[in-house]
Order: sequence, then C-alpha cells, then structure tokens
Amino acid sequence: MPAALAFLWLTGFSSLLFSPDALSPAELSRLEAEKNLGLAALEEGDVAQARRRFEAVRKLAPAEPLGWADGAIAAMRAKDQAQAKKLLAEASRLAAADSRVLALEGTLRELEGDSAGAAEAFGKAAAINSKDLPSRWSAARLAAASPGGRQRSIRNIEAALEQSPANLFLLARLCEQRREEGGRPAAASACDRMGRAIGSGDTKLEKHLGEARAALESGDAASASLKYRMVENLLRATPRFQQARRDVEPGVVGLPLEEWSPGLAASLRARPRAIPVRFSEKAIPALSGFQGLAAVRAAGKDGRDLVFAGQKGLVAAFARDGYRAGTPVSASASRAVEVADVMNSGDLDFVTPGALWVRDKDGWRKTEITSGDRVLPLERSRHAWLHDGRPRRTSIATAIRTSSSFRGAADSCSSTTCVAAASRKNRRVCLEPASFSP
Repeated sequence: MPAALAFLWLTGFSSLLFSPDALSPAELSRLEAEKNLGLAALEEGDVAQARRRFEAVRKLAPAEPLGWADGAIAAMRAKDQAQAKKLLAEASRLAAADSRVLALEGTLRELEGDSAGAAEAFGKAAAINSKDLPSRWSAARLAAASPGGRQRSIRNIEAALEQSPANLFLLARLCEQRREEGGRPAAASACDRMGRAIGSGDTKLEKHLGEARAALESGDAASASLKYRMVENLLRATPRFQQARRDVEPGVVGLPLEEWSPGLAASLRARPRAIPVRFSEKAIPALSGFQGLAAVRAAGKDGRDLVFAGQKGLVAAFARDGYRAGTPVSASASRAVEVADVMNSGDLDFVTPGALWVRDKDGWRKTEITSGDRVLPLERSRHAWLHDGRPRRTSIATAIRTSSSFRGAADSCSSTTCVAAASRKNRRVCLEPASFSP
C-alpha cells in the first residue's frame, strides 16, 4: 500500500474509533497540557518541540482538528511543506467548513506558489467568518497582484473595512487601490475617508494630506501618489497604524487553532479535579537563623532563589549556596520587597517602598522613589521598549509610577526615566527620579 494512502487510511480509521469519553481523566489532563505546551512552543519559535507536542495531541485525540492543523503550522514554519500538506489534509477532512483550517490551506498554497489557489482558500475562509480580517486581507493582497484582479481586491478590502472601519492600514490600501484604478471621484472619496480617520492634529501630516488631496483633484496622479506615500510613511511610525497592520498581517506563518471541538471541550470541563498536591516541610538549616522577617519573594531564573525583607534589611539566599544568608543590604530595613532584573544584567535588583536597589561593582546603589508611588512587578516578556523606543530583550520589568491605574503610569512618564514596558500594550513603565539611568 502506498505510504500516503496508508497514512490516510490509518488516520481515518483511528479517528472513527476515537471518543472523548474514552479518555481517562489523566489522559484528558495530558491532552490539555500537550496542547498548551505546543501553543507555547509555537509562540516561542521552538518548532521542533511544537511538532512533538502536537504529534502527542494527535495520538491522544486523532479526531480533533487541532492537533493536525497546529501540527501543519509547525511543519510549515519548519519549511517541511510535504508533511504540512499531509497534516492539513486530515485537518480539512475533519473540519472542512472551519474557516481557520481554510485559512491555513491558503497559507500553505501561497507557500507552494499557488497564488490563485491561496486566494480562493482565503476567500472561502473570510466568507465563512466575516471577522477573519487576515484572510480577507490576504485574498485582497493576492487579487491585487494577479492580472485583472483589482476589483476583487477592492471588494475584499471594503468587506474588511465593514468589520474594522477605522483600520488605518486597510484605509491606506483602499486609497492606494482606488488611485491606481484611475477613477478620480472614487479615489478622492477613499482617500478622504482615510484622511478623516487619521484626525491626528499633526501639522506635518495635515500638510502632506492637503497637498496630496490637491494633487489628486488637479489630476496630477504622480504627485498625488508621492504625497500619499509620504503620508503613509509618517503613519507607519505611529502605534495605531502598526496595530492596524498587525490586525490583518499577524507576521507569523499560520494562526493556530486554540479551542477543542465542543464534545472534547465538554469532557475536559467535566473531568474530576486534579489530584490534590500535598506539601511537606523541608528542613534547610541555613534558613533557621533568619529572624524578624516581614516578607519573602522567590527570585532567580528558575525561581529557586529567595529574597527576604525585615528589620535587619534585605537579604538574598541563593539555592546554589545552600540558601546561606548573605550580608544584609545596608540601611535597607523594609516590610516589603519585589525582585527583578531591572538592569538586564543577570543579577537581582530589589525594589522596596521608596527605593530601588541595584548591585554594581561597589555594592548596592540606592535610588529613591517618590513617596506615594507603588511597586508592581510585571510578567516576564520576550520584548520590551526602553525610553528611546528601541526594542530590547529584557527580564521582569518592575517599578511603576502610579497610585491608581496602569494607564496613569504610561501617561506620567514625561518627567521620569522609563525602565521598561509591557510588550502587549506598548505602555511604558517608569520610575522616578530622572537620575536613574538604565
């Protein structure tokens, strides 16, 4: 029997035998863990691990599209298109009308150089799910690049704008397509729509918009095109435009499935609670001498180091040293402490109410924090932004200048030094005073 036929026969037969009710609670827990670890590996770019995890998902739940579709994504990202095609064929068999699977078919066809087939698949995905902006834009993009496809491209862009009418990236593309189409009234209408949506109050931007509009009205298509490109170049630096583009161009190969089918999801919800975890005391002689402690925090790259706050000051106890207490930081008595690698040096830095403590070659350097500010450690992230706007890999960000909300911190950074930022919302996290220099 040919290998491809055997593959399809085995997968089809095993999926017929699979039932969510046949999985034990332990198998259901493992299935959920494998899925989550696979998704995390995809996000981190570890395609080898992602492939292993989704293979485990397929073995446990062969009738679930998720393991096949997400395994195909991992294969595509590994540039193994042959394997991606096999896996995606089974995902399509299991979920032929799933817009997410159709979108992946479009991605694979585009990688294979089949632009027409890719555009058709993306179009089907967007027709099933009108909120699927990436598929709608991909269909528009591919149509624009094909002979005689401009009208199809415009229709797709307009359909996407029905779902996201203020998306600056799509409005810029509609303005561009209408100008290239050659109809002056339609071009002016599309470009004016973009201009109204911008509404920035930026003098330079408004100047170029006015000049572009005037050139378009006069019939000078070349000058109008140049001026509108200058407008877009200015917009590209703005967070709003960047987010608008990410909404339609996520910047990754394939968007993974994250939810199970309704039947399996119900089985997961109905499973018994996990086996309770019991803790027992472990004697660590080096910690027996600690007295007058007010707070303790886990720290270090693996979370096994400890930092104590108390009457005698801040004390770090490292796992590698058997948790022997170090010398307390001078004049650092406190009832609270947070720990982070603020300087991205690999060493622990401490934050207490009123002070940031950073280790340097001469010991610990203290920087005062204005009274009333509070400290908030942020989740570890792969990316962050410093005050100069350069992307930089960082550890846990810390120290937020606010008394009420996260947004307040972002809005009050003008007179402070920015330490780091939460990557997902691009909001700065700041620390007073300005003498602190990351």
